[in-house]
Amino acid sequence: MNNLCIIPARANSKRLKNKNFKNFFGKPIIEYSMQTAINIRNNYWIINKIVVSTNDNNIKNIILPTIELHSREDELCNDNAEFLDILKRLPYDYEYLLLIYPCAPMIDIDKIVNGFNLLKDKDAIYPIYEISEKRYTCEINGDRINYILLQEIGYGLKKNI
Repeated sequence: MNNLCIIPARANSKRLKNKNFKNFFGKPIIEYSMQTAINIRNNYWIINKIVVSTNDNNIKNIILPTIELHSREDELCNDNAEFLDILKRLPYDYEYLLLIYPCAPMIDIDKIVNGFNLLKDKDAIYPIYEISEKRYTCEINGDRINYILLQEIGYGLKKNI
């Protein structure tokens, strides 16, 4: 098994300054994503390597033990950078890739594990979501956040990527 989890976390967000490092209930929001990845690796054995890809020195300084750092080049840290270009520059070989966004503190581990089990038997899967039409606003640590609700309603299969 050579399965990789990547958490891409560049600096200089345009909409919410320093969003990956924002305090969310007592710790930087990216720490939740890192802890989720560690939990998946240690308890479900579907990944064996976790990498944070970043150009942000604040994030580099808080990467949890057992997580590797991929220092991302500046050309891969702008609004036009494609995730696929980041993947092409990673010095790792992997059979399966798990992408966890740095601002995903409430990610559902059971859905990741179930999705991985589906993926092992299929060419590819992708979640199907129902999106609420109502927009919501909340305030976290003095920042106003606008959001919509996504409810996962199933999985789709895509052949021959």
